[in-house]
Amino acid sequence: MRKYLYLATVQLVWNNPVFRHLHEHNVQEKKMKKQQSIFKLIGKLARILVGIVQRGQQFTPEKTVLTWSEAA
Repeated sequence: MRKYLYLATVQLVWNNPVFRHLHEHNVQEKKMKKQQSIFKLIGKLARILVGIVQRGQQFTPEKTVLTWSEAA
């Protein structure tokens, strides 16, 4: 399971602008190493997937960016 979450996260960082932005923010602003940022985004992806299954909602980038903006 970890392998597939890792591969999915790497694909999202490459292809999804929301995850790319979060990764760049982690690396540049928070001074994380790239691999550390990927592992943090794996946790975020897992929380998103659990939320989608539990609530039956679609993924909305606004919620991800909004929670990221509020935390800063």
